[in-house]
Amino acid sequence: PYGSHRGLVVNKNGYRYANEDMNGPLSAIQQMRQPDMAAYCIWSHVYAEKGGPWYRFGMEVHDDPIPPEQIKQQWEQAVEDGTMVKGDTVEEVIQKLGLPLEATLATVQRYNEFCRNGYDEDFLQKKELLIPVEQAPFFGFVAQPGFLTVLGGLRTNEYMQVCDENDNPIPGLFNVGAMVGDYYTNTYTFLVAGSNLGSNCLTFGYLTGKALAEGTI
Repeated sequence: PYGSHRGLVVNKNGYRYANEDMNGPLSAIQQMRQPDMAAYCIWSHVYAEKGGPWYRFGMEVHDDPIPPEQIKQQWEQAVEDGTMVKGDTVEEVIQKLGLPLEATLATVQRYNEFCRNGYDEDFLQKKELLIPVEQAPFFGFVAQPGFLTVLGGLRTNEYMQVCDENDNPIPGLFNVGAMVGDYYTNTYTFLVAGSNLGSNCLTFGYLTGKALAEGTI
């Protein structure tokens, strides 16, 4: 649930731009560097069996993974809802995604060659994650950028003191929680349990209160 699509991902020009095996925030950083900050995923129905085990955010550690057939049902529902595309050929999916056909098809073919050889010459993807895009039906999805939080809150030091433009603490002014600036970088890792609540709110809040009570700040 903390990851991203680990099959083939291309940019608006139909070119593969990174090793897809990375967690969500790192994947988003790479996506933001692409044209229109968009990423396009293309895969075959085989990905349901070979891309697992499948979990969703909120599941417990001991929960059984989601069966591949249920994953396929979710894809079909997404196609029906219009959030994914489906086709009997790769070309059809490429066209539905609005990608350049020739360049994207060449990328798919090169990727499939890596899958057959078991070695990714471009980005060194893990062998077990090299799942060819060559058995119909095929699916596609475009990921557009979205903002989850304001990354530039009030400039705050490690004692939760709000600072001026010269990084000098402003006497008597403290800050905790989501308004703390200079804490998150590039993307807000919102799926990491306790990231904001556990650090900025509870831990730093506790340490600040303790320091105030002890008179050290």
